[in-house]
Amino acid sequence: MTLYHCSPTPGLRVLKPSVTQYFGKPRQVCLTASLPMALMYGVKHFEYAYGYTGAGRVYYEEYLLGEKRRRWVVRAEADTIREKGLLTRPGDPFARYLREKYPESWALAAREAMEEQAEHKGGTP
Repeated sequence: MTLYHCSPTPGLRVLKPSVTQYFGKPRQVCLTASLPMALMYGVKHFEYAYGYTGAGRVYYEEYLLGEKRRRWVVRAEADTIREKGLLTRPGDPFARYLREKYPESWALAAREAMEEQAEHKGGTP
């Protein structure tokens, strides 16, 4: 049987048990026999609910629709841009992708970084 593990951390060679931040489970390594479910575990920002049907098939459904979903995606991608330090590495392939695919998120991240920098210097942007 093939088992899968997915993580947003690239290049893992050894899986070590850790405490999941959800459900109060003990130290463990999470594996699944379902490749689609493993890939779902790798998604950092959940804009949908997912799980298994009674027949053991993976399902997902979106719970944010319309304008609320759009605002959520803009915020989530702006957070990713800031967390990964992509504003200072605009030539990075991931940075280029986010800048082109999510220009509103890129602009929000840049504006927030400028405002934060101005606050640290005691001024206004």
